[in-house]
Parts: sequence; C-alpha cells; structure tokens
Amino acid sequence: MATSPEAIAGEISHINSLLYAGLNVLLLRKPGFSALQYERLLEGIDPLFYSRIMIAGQRELVEKYRLRGLHMSEALRSSAVPGDFKMSTSIHTGQTLTFKPAAQHAVFVEVRNVDHVLPPGDMWDHLILGPVFNSISKPGHLGRLQEMKNIPPNTLAIGGIQQKNVGGLKAMGFCGAVLLGAIWKDPFNAVPTYQSIYAAWNRT
Repeated sequence: MATSPEAIAGEISHINSLLYAGLNVLLLRKPGFSALQYERLLEGIDPLFYSRIMIAGQRELVEKYRLRGLHMSEALRSSAVPGDFKMSTSIHTGQTLTFKPAAQHAVFVEVRNVDHVLPPGDMWDHLILGPVFNSISKPGHLGRLQEMKNIPPNTLAIGGIQQKNVGGLKAMGFCGAVLLGAIWKDPFNAVPTYQSIYAAWNRT
C-alpha cells in the first residue's frame, strides 16, 4: 500500500492502525517532502514497523531508521546500480523484464515514460505495473490492462484496485497489488477497507 501523496488528517494514526492490522509493506511517498518532513512522519510511526516501510527519495533515511528500502523517482532512476538493495521498478507498459533474487533493502523506482530505457532486468526484484484499472486517486488515468501482455513473475498491480476487482489479478498473472485510492478516499475506514480487499485477494 502507498500513502496518499496529499496530507491526510490523522494520517499517522491511520498508518499505525493499518500496520497493526497486518499491512505488510507501506510505501511512504510524499512528493515535495523534505527529509525533515519525512522524519516527522517516521517518528510518529511505531518503530516496530520500520522494517515494513519503503520510503521515496530519501536514501539516507533507509539506513538511519533501518527501513525496508527506497523508492526512486524516474528522475533518480539513472543513479540505480546493482548492490546491496533489492530493486523494484514500476512501469506503465506491458514490457517484459527478467528477475534475479537480490538481498537486503528493497528499492522501488518509478517509470512513467513508456519509451524510457531501464537498467538491466536482472537488477529488479519486483515490478509494479499500472494503471491496471481506472485510477481512483487520479481521475482520468484510465486502466491499460489491454496493453499488459506476458506479465512477468513478481509483478504487483497498481491503479484502481479495490475489493470488486482484486480477485481477478492472480489469473491475470499478478503476484500482488499496491493499494492507494481505495484506502485513502475514506481514511476513517482504511482498516476495514484494507481487510476486505485482502480477504478478497486471499479467496482467489
């Protein structure tokens, strides 16, 4: 699951509740946030869950807080090199990548330009592919499932994922999903919404 890019009232409380409810990975992504602003968010999250948190664009905070890993923007992707990090990339195309196990931290990078050249496929541990369905958080961003052919292993779906459609993702070839709009459109029901989507995923 990813945080809302915008501020949410009581967000830290909602994040902790989701993590206590069993959320396995949280992508902490706040475009425009400084390192200090990210640290303020992290300081409000129970340290018990730091190992479940990916953070966007703040490499130094990964080590400082012993986080799960780093999410890199498209602008920073060219700096990605093989090393001690697991590498993941998210793209908006059906391009097939190959995968190779890596160790230690996970690094998520984001690719929006279909024609952008990616580093070698064996750098990436996971691929985030979307938008699969019409986006909830970004009206007008239409699903591109018809373009997604030969979906590789370790691919997570993103875009418009909710209880009514998550059950079909496994049959499409996805190994999981990244939730955003379905959770944050109604933050006070974030936990039951997450639980209902998770249960629907597990029924398939």
